[in-house]
Amino acid sequence: MKGQTLLIHAVGGGDCGFAAAPSFTGQQPDYEGDPAATGKDRRPLRKLFEGLALANEKVEGTALLGTTNEHRPGDRPFIAYAREMADHLTGPAGLCGRRLEPTCVSTVPATHPTMDAANHAVTRLLAELRPAACLVTCGSGSYSLSVGALLAVIEAGIPVRLVHIDHAHQPYEIATTRHGPDHLTTWLVRHRFWDELAQLDPEHRLTWQLLAARQRADCGPAKRLANTATNRPTASPPLPPRSHLTKLAEQWPAIQAAFFERLGRGEAVDNSLLRAWLCHHLSNLYTRERGTLRATQPRSVIEPLEKLVSGAFEGSGASLLRSASRALSTGTTDSPVVRTLRDERLLDMYEDATTHAAHLRPNPHRPLPHTVVEAADRFERGDIARKLVAQTGHTTWPLLGSGDVLVLLVVDLPREGEDGNQGDRHALKTVLERAHRQGDGLLRRGRIRLRLLASPETTDRAHTLLTWAQPFLDGVGADAAVIPSLPVTPDAIDELRHQVVTHLRAGPAPTGLTDSGGLRDVDEVLLVLSPGTAAANYGMIAAGIDWSLEAACTFTITELARPHGRPPELHTGRPTLCRLGIDGVLARLAEAALRRLDLRTMTRLLSLGSTRLTDTLRHAQAFADLAMADPGQNVSQEFRKRLAHARLALVAHLLGDHAELAAYIAVESVRPALFTFRDWAQLTRSHDAARTLARIRDASPYCHLLDRRRAGQGGRPRRQADVRALLRGVMSTLPDSQGQLIAEYQRLASELRALTPYTE
Repeated sequence: MKGQTLLIHAVGGGDCGFAAAPSFTGQQPDYEGDPAATGKDRRPLRKLFEGLALANEKVEGTALLGTTNEHRPGDRPFIAYAREMADHLTGPAGLCGRRLEPTCVSTVPATHPTMDAANHAVTRLLAELRPAACLVTCGSGSYSLSVGALLAVIEAGIPVRLVHIDHAHQPYEIATTRHGPDHLTTWLVRHRFWDELAQLDPEHRLTWQLLAARQRADCGPAKRLANTATNRPTASPPLPPRSHLTKLAEQWPAIQAAFFERLGRGEAVDNSLLRAWLCHHLSNLYTRERGTLRATQPRSVIEPLEKLVSGAFEGSGASLLRSASRALSTGTTDSPVVRTLRDERLLDMYEDATTHAAHLRPNPHRPLPHTVVEAADRFERGDIARKLVAQTGHTTWPLLGSGDVLVLLVVDLPREGEDGNQGDRHALKTVLERAHRQGDGLLRRGRIRLRLLASPETTDRAHTLLTWAQPFLDGVGADAAVIPSLPVTPDAIDELRHQVVTHLRAGPAPTGLTDSGGLRDVDEVLLVLSPGTAAANYGMIAAGIDWSLEAACTFTITELARPHGRPPELHTGRPTLCRLGIDGVLARLAEAALRRLDLRTMTRLLSLGSTRLTDTLRHAQAFADLAMADPGQNVSQEFRKRLAHARLALVAHLLGDHAELAAYIAVESVRPALFTFRDWAQLTRSHDAARTLARIRDASPYCHLLDRRRAGQGGRPRRQADVRALLRGVMSTLPDSQGQLIAEYQRLASELRALTPYTE
């Protein structure tokens, strides 16, 4: 079979002559059937062989997929029928008008009629046969086996098309990779990769550069341009309005933007930036409430609070926060300051950040503390970035996302002998509970956005189901609607995809705020495959792939199974379909994060994709450890110093044009992972370069700049030294690493670029 085309067919009741029969126990299968029969009485293999011949599709081999589980409509498991069909197909008379050599026919046992079981079985087969291309059938047999086989072929990187048994003369390329010219820009805007947008969009480069500087809490470019706007009102390229530039030049909004945008992108927010934001946030609140709080709260609350808001304290400030919080725990006073100090999740997040190792591990603080979410919502209502991005022709997404999960579910006709209403109700409840749990991993809590896909025959049933489920929908905060009268004929996969995507676009226009109501802002798409027509399920899959690219969000595919004698279950499938859409975007964004040394964002993005990214994710995690983590107790001091040299060289190579960011990341990469706080302090006392580097880092906006201003100690140094020269000065005291980490960076960057169609 190597280098040939393989037809993969899931054997079902129709192959035995009992299409749609709930049971054929005690009856003998008839695999050949009447050659003149039509419709469901015509055997699926006959339809396939004739249709493919009409399309001049050459099929050199056939794989018959059958289940081995005990619950079955016949006397034997389907794998037994598949083997008998294979014997006929390779026998003297052939089967359904076709004869194949024994070496060209395989039977493939699957333990259960599920996507996962079919995936495992077909994966093993493909590794053995190594075909050049595959045709996967649908429209008969288990839809789960068909989808599982399709995912296995996609995962193997083999070209694959779908063949509906009633439309076999036109195989459908659902597995065509979807990469439109605007998809990368969409993802970059949503995740606020302003630096990359400045490279890709020269027409609006100035806007993107200003936003990128603000994301680093650097107001200098906006201040300089504000003066330019006064002196050169007709500058070319045109400058943003001076009022916008003045707003961008304000330090506190820049700190907030840096904080919320990094949170929204999933970056690590370590102690310095979180401290800068929280202390200033509390200071602003306390200024408004000082009189009331001093009159109503004991000294055990006021003293630590005033130290926090003034910035006049040593250490991390975590003990002051806990002290004030404990003193408030039994009180009844309610105010913004009190609610902030009582937010246990915020205090946990702050304490975790004080370890200076937050960038080394996944973020456990999801959903984010409510105090942070509320502050982000207030900030973005007046955020100038929304206006600036709108002037480029784009609309921003909410800073922390919407928290919404879009669920697409096909509604089918009830099966014979089944209590359709009861089964559907239980199934819907199972799906909604799963979607609610899916929201646990998002930055904020939002709504479930349920859309039931219905054919003309099932539209009334879908509306009845929603009416019954309304109390439960209200209880979990779900918004539900029916997408009615969708075409489900064998040739309608692409039309159904188009109609679903059109419906999803038809809601309220996005505004960049969380309350727009549109579906473009959903944070995740959950596709639920359920018993139904092949066109409905595959059309939904195609629509889900398209919408994940358009909404710039991840998606998950699940399978709604109805086991015999048990309630409906949801089985999670593999992220294989990401290969057809978001894999390429994720790799491109991960490469951009790597260039910024935002290594947790890099690994998080890669973890959202398919197994195609698995090896690269492992390499990325190894690089992140090499670049930032503590190498452990079993390494020598010489090794630590050489690794410190490598890390500082990498920072100089990638971030030398951004002094504050470079100083900040340089220090975070070596302390406390390689140098204890005491050893680092000793180094800064004995070496001018290390001392100046630490001062730039400490005086940066995302460290202690705001603390010092509140404490009356001034702001940034008047002049900043060449940060590359400072890094080289510190490196001169360390053993030479011979560019080790820069070489590792270049290898990983090349690997990521090879995975994406979006190249510069």
